Amino acid sequence: MLPLIGSLARAVYGLTLLRAGYAPRLLLAGGRAKPDSGLEALAMRKLLEGIGASSKLLETEELSTRTYTNAVESSRILQPQGATHILLVTHSNHMLRAKLAFEKAGFIVYPAPIPWDRLPERATIRRIPLLRDVLYEYGGLVLYWWRGWL
Repeated sequence: MLPLIGSLARAVYGLTLLRAGYAPRLLLAGGRAKPDSGLEALAMRKLLEGIGASSKLLETEELSTRTYTNAVESSRILQPQGATHILLVTHSNHMLRAKLAFEKAGFIVYPAPIPWDRLPERATIRRIPLLRDVLYEYGGLVLYWWRGWL
């Protein structure tokens, strides 16, 4: 459930950037994060349409289950339409790996990280999940480099 909450936050931030004129449309990406979960891209689309986004400005990519396949599938959808530059919306701790994967897929990437939520000084217990996420991203960078995805 938590990865879907992150996806919905990215979708809303992407809609904010779309409405501000930074992008002509949104590609909402993500398949099933787990076998029993719903499609992330469809959940994001449903949320955005529910808050007034025009469906003709929203596209979905429903096959990817990781950043690498997201970049490849996004390239398959967007490059035939002539898209070479993208505004990449993701969380700050995930941006480096995502940016490198999308550049490898042939895009010129403009990072648009979701702003960090500031942690209270004494909220050390909340920093444990943040540390886990940062370590996960560094591990992901090594894995992606090793597989040639970056």
